[in-house]
Amino acid sequence: MLPHTFQFSPLFRRTVDAQFSGGHITSDAGLWILREVDRKHQLSASLAKRLSDNRQSSKVQHSLKAMLQQRLFAMAAGYEDLNDHQQLRADFTVETAVERFKPLASTATLYRFEAAMDRTLLSRHIAFSGAVYCGSSPGSQAYRAGL
Repeated sequence: MLPHTFQFSPLFRRTVDAQFSGGHITSDAGLWILREVDRKHQLSASLAKRLSDNRQSSKVQHSLKAMLQQRLFAMAAGYEDLNDHQQLRADFTVETAVERFKPLASTATLYRFEAAMDRTLLSRHIAFSGAVYCGSSPGSQAYRAGL
């Protein structure tokens, strides 16, 4: 077992120590930047409002917006497969990006979510989102068309 502090050879008069008490460490912190962009432009919120939700409201544990963010943010971090979500659903970084402090949707829940999607609506919204991310202004043709 490693000690909590490990001392390397000094660099002249400077000591070099390594500490292994980092707590939660991640390589996916870029998701927090993506979350800020999403919050500013309300992209996932506007798409979630356009999706139909045929679930029984008494059994709903995860909002459409939260599942959409979970799936999109995971794909942006390189986790394209649904089976990745068995571990990601309890990942501190993804939970924070989705703004939930409890486990996210399971693989099975996300599969049902994706299977119920309207592909045409998603395609139009992705085109609109791309225009927003690329700096389109409210006066642009893409914006006025409501893609």
